[in-house]
This record gives sequence, C-alpha cells and structure tokens, in this order.
Amino acid sequence: MNRLGYFYIGNGEFEKSHSTLLEAVNLAKDIGYLRGEAEALKYQGIGYNYQSYKYEATRYTLESLEIYKRI
Repeated sequence: MNRLGYFYIGNGEFEKSHSTLLEAVNLAKDIGYLRGEAEALKYQGIGYNYQSYKYEATRYTLESLEIYKRI
C-alpha cells in the first residue's frame, strides 16, 4: 500500500495518496509493523511537502523519524 500511495504522489493524485497511506498506517499499526507505519508516515510527509503544506509535512516526517528510531 505504501508504494501505491507513493505512486499516487508521483502522479499528483494527492487525495488518493493520503487516503491510501492513511489506510496503510492503520493496517501497519493493527499488525504491529513499525517499518510499514514509518514508511507510510514518511510518504504522507512527502505528499504534503509537494503540496506546500509545510506544517503537515513536518509533522508526518517527524512522526516517521520517531518510529524509525525505535526500529
């Protein structure tokens, strides 16, 4: 799902990417897959950055970084 979300970002389909990545975050949390959760949050940050939503981009990127630190 993360790669699909990232694909949507590359195509400029930000709404699809955000919904796909949100679902990926929730699924990763449900099964305790930290790397998948961190990657989905990282891609959320990238998507928001492309849209110039700097606050959201920073928030998701930092949340991703905190999870990566625990891995």
